[in-house]
Amino acid sequence: MTSVIADETGAELLMADLAGRPVLVNFWATWCAPCVAELPALSRAAAALADDDIVVMLVSIDRGGAAKAVPFLERLGVTGVRLGFDPKAKLSREVGIRGLPTSLLLTSSQDKAWRFVGPFEWDSEDMLALIRDLAAR
Repeated sequence: MTSVIADETGAELLMADLAGRPVLVNFWATWCAPCVAELPALSRAAAALADDDIVVMLVSIDRGGAAKAVPFLERLGVTGVRLGFDPKAKLSREVGIRGLPTSLLLTSSQDKAWRFVGPFEWDSEDMLALIRDLAAR
């Protein structure tokens, strides 16, 4: 994953910058109803996984970038997540995202990944246990 995205300040961000910690990367958009429905669960999962040193990162593909997505997330009360913005969908295309929401769980070395397509109850005990198990591999 070599495509550059932006963080909430507009600085360039590469997924390699997050190596060293497992990362659950969720590709989403404000216009995607299933994406919006799972955002609160992702926020709660981020809080639950923080002690395990697992990062939850939301990558918005909205064309408006941070200016559109950040106020939207604030209105929903989404906190505790890392933010990335891919308004031209370069990273999304690079990793083969075909529909939203799609999430990738990367190991800390980023040499293994698991793909989750569709909305999930990210904060359920079963899902949190699965994430912890896969991230440890």
